[in-house]
Amino acid sequence: MENRAEIVRVASQLPNHWIHQYFLGKAYGHVGLIDRAFSCYERFQRLGFAGNPDLNNAMGKLVMTTDPPNSLRFMDSARQFCSARLNDVDSYSHLLFILDDHVKMRILADDIVESGRYNAECSIALGNFYGLLGDHDKAVDNFSRALRYNPDLHHVWTLIGHEQVELKQTELAMKSYTNAIEADPKEYRAWYGLGQTMEILRAHASALYYFKRAFENCPSDTRMLLALGDTYQTLNKTSDAEMCYWRAYQVDADTVVLVRLARMFEKLGRYGRSAELYMKYTADVQAEAADSLGTSLADREDAEDLGHAYLYLSKYYLLHRLFTNAFEESQAAEIFRDCKEEAHAMQKQISRMQAEFHDNPEEYVHVEPARLGFPLWKESVVIDNDTM
Repeated sequence: MENRAEIVRVASQLPNHWIHQYFLGKAYGHVGLIDRAFSCYERFQRLGFAGNPDLNNAMGKLVMTTDPPNSLRFMDSARQFCSARLNDVDSYSHLLFILDDHVKMRILADDIVESGRYNAECSIALGNFYGLLGDHDKAVDNFSRALRYNPDLHHVWTLIGHEQVELKQTELAMKSYTNAIEADPKEYRAWYGLGQTMEILRAHASALYYFKRAFENCPSDTRMLLALGDTYQTLNKTSDAEMCYWRAYQVDADTVVLVRLARMFEKLGRYGRSAELYMKYTADVQAEAADSLGTSLADREDAEDLGHAYLYLSKYYLLHRLFTNAFEESQAAEIFRDCKEEAHAMQKQISRMQAEFHDNPEEYVHVEPARLGFPLWKESVVIDNDTM
């Protein structure tokens, strides 16, 4: 069954058997109804199968792209059941690749080699191991071996394509992706890989087509929406780009989307819209930080974007004579190493301009927007004193 409506209809007619929930989890997951699938697996857990390694692997695979840390929790549980167990080692290695976890990937590879049991799944895991190490030729060799073990594993062509892209073998990569799609037209990762290859070749219109096909086959993966948004932006289709970015944000509230939107509007000279997005971005980050005590904002992966956002807001407030807000944002920026010097300079400028304004507001001359990084500024920078 490939149709969502058909699976929902059949599900309502199934007898109340103990294996019922596990089957539904598999069926819903197959057609992308992730939330329903996960709920079915949770109900199956409560029947006494919470420690079942196959169930934990299934739950881990279900959320691998949407929630990798939670996926790791499930799949680690399955591994702990028996480290010599090689079931789903291919999926586990995919997850470790996503998480860039070199330590666990090395342990997994050692376990496979020590076991001496080689099959398609083990070859895929070793391919991911070498891919993570950057040894792309060995990765291709292992993925190719997996296909010799089992030619029906069509998605392995996609993995080979990824490695060939890393080796700058774009023609071979396109052939590999095409092999995957010819075998399974719903292999969204191959469509996505073709889109990325077209981007490398600067064939943006073709990339857009492939990213659309990837999204059609996996609408729950925000990477497809982000790729569409980036390509629309490259093609100067701003409204389409904005729509894709917002849809991606609605799916998983990833703050990276807000940054892409803010930078897009910044380039277009829509500085007020950009400021709104940076405000939301910094507020979201602050909320995340409150939930994860002990993590410094300066240590985040997006520290560069965060520092830029605080400095941008400081300059934006300064142009509007909101001196207190401007100073607070510059203080927030100074914890970021690359922004510290500029943040201190901003604080001196804010203090000087605030003093000049309060001493003689009638003769106060505001700074030119272009000097603060707003070359396309078109709106008025004069604000009523009542708003300060």
